[in-house]
Amino acid sequence: MAHRTKALVCVALVLLLIGTWGPWSQESAERQAKDGLTRALTTYAVARAINALISVAQSTQVSVQPAGVGVATHPGEALDPVNDLVEQFSTLMLAASVAFGVQLLLIKAGAHYLVSAALSGVAVAWCVVYISRLTVPRWLTKTLVLLLLVRFAVPATVVASEQTYQALFEDQYQQSVQVLKSAPANGESTSRAATPSSGSPGARSSWRDWLPSVTKAPPESAEPADKVDGVVGRMQAFLKDGVEHVVTLAALFVVQTLVLPLVFLWSLLTALRYVGAWPPSRLTSSVN
Repeated sequence: MAHRTKALVCVALVLLLIGTWGPWSQESAERQAKDGLTRALTTYAVARAINALISVAQSTQVSVQPAGVGVATHPGEALDPVNDLVEQFSTLMLAASVAFGVQLLLIKAGAHYLVSAALSGVAVAWCVVYISRLTVPRWLTKTLVLLLLVRFAVPATVVASEQTYQALFEDQYQQSVQVLKSAPANGESTSRAATPSSGSPGARSSWRDWLPSVTKAPPESAEPADKVDGVVGRMQAFLKDGVEHVVTLAALFVVQTLVLPLVFLWSLLTALRYVGAWPPSRLTSSVN
């Protein structure tokens, strides 16, 4: 029974060594980390674009003449709290992008041939000592566990986190991003001043097309009330649809870049803790 256990342990190490030198595990982890980086950068770009749109709305000056007296107002100033939220959200998205970039660097570093060579040498030495019925030195086992962590911890964590995201959160991410992309256009369509046509902002499909239009001066024939209605409509649309999805996206990226990696890393460390206890004292004494 003891010899069979030793054979199984050494076969498992041989399989790990094959994975150490094989490119498929690294390529899969890199591809999934790049997918996460692309999502984070895309969301960051959307957040910065919305921030720019809010800044344009805040700088919009509307002239009204109650009782014949001209008054200039800035209705977009009511968006200050939302603007702060979007700025903090964009900062979080930048941090998430950096986290995915760090994951890519750690995957490349762990796949370096020096790490693979060191792991192979230590694993072979460990197996030789283990099979020869000698007591494996604790430092040799700890070195083996450390090199296994350096080589496989980050790729395994990245793959597990990405698979969990795809299974549980991908639909919610797509829905929230789509709402944020279309929020300015929806706000424009709620305005009575906007008449959908081929050349009007109300007929545009997203903030990418809507942004140039709001930076242009309105026609001289536009009524002040229509201007106010347009700005207020855009603000109401964003407050209704955008803020909730901003919070949802922030939670999704915190879970994927912080919570899930910590959970999977803790699980991996817990599993390797038992590896670090090899060989069991009972098995060693029975063999000797």
